[in-house]
Amino acid sequence: MVLLEQYARRAEAISRIGEKVRAEAMATGTAISYTEPAYGTDVIREYPDGRRERLKADGSVVAIPPRGR
Repeated sequence: MVLLEQYARRAEAISRIGEKVRAEAMATGTAISYTEPAYGTDVIREYPDGRRERLKADGSVVAIPPRGR
């Protein structure tokens, strides 16, 4: 049980850090890259205007819906 509680606290902290970095990147006009479980190991690139694209393992790039705000 203690291990799960520690994991939950760390997951929340990591999420807060990620959102802070995202906000800073958007404010400076910088795209960010990350992974998202829904897309496996493919990289997601998100632009300041909200556009997102999926960089697939085969080298192709596919537009994906913007994240819900």
